This record gives sequence, C-alpha cells and structure tokens, in this order.
Amino acid sequence: QNIRFPFLYKLLNELVEDHNPKFKYTSIQINKGVQTSWHRDRGNRGLSYCLALGNFTGGGVDVKIDGEVRHYDNHNKFLYYDGNYYEHASSPVKSGTRYAIIFYTHH
Repeated sequence: QNIRFPFLYKLLNELVEDHNPKFKYTSIQINKGVQTSWHRDRGNRGLSYCLALGNFTGGGVDVKIDGEVRHYDNHNKFLYYDGNYYEHASSPVKSGTRYAIIFYTHH
C-alpha cells in the first residue's frame, strides 16, 4: 500500500534506516489492535524487526525458545526474532490500542 500512503512508507523506511541501517527487508506490516495466537510466519526468511507503538498497557511478544515461553516487551522498542523458526504470539493488551509494525523479508 505504499502507493496509497507514500509519506508513511517513507517515514517507516527512515525509522529503520536511522535505527539499524544494515537491516534489510522487503515488506512492512502494520497491525492495529491485533491479538495473535501461537504461530510461525511460514513465508518469512530471516529475522523480523518488530516495534509496538501506542498508548497501551500490557502487550509484547511471547516467543517459545527450547520449550520455554519468553516474554519480550517491545513497547517503543525494536525486537529482533526469527518468526519463521520460533513459534510466537502477541501478548494481550490490558488497555489502550497497540500498533505493531513488523519489518521482514518475504520469500
């Protein structure tokens, strides 16, 4: 949708470039208020770079590593993870609205 939202697309690209210029990706996904169940991102290759924004409490990303669930707080912070290899889910938001922005390579 970068044709419909060129300014947002430009800002998101600048955000990643400023934060980590070596990170390469082909796709950007924006989720508003989405609660995911446990899954793997079957079409992804390599690491995903995820950032949660908004006025909310709770949230984050849960990742299963070696059978153990680890919780990561990515509110206003970037999180790297291999969404194809590791099963993961979004943690419930207790209040407010969370926007999750995920940068990844689709193959």
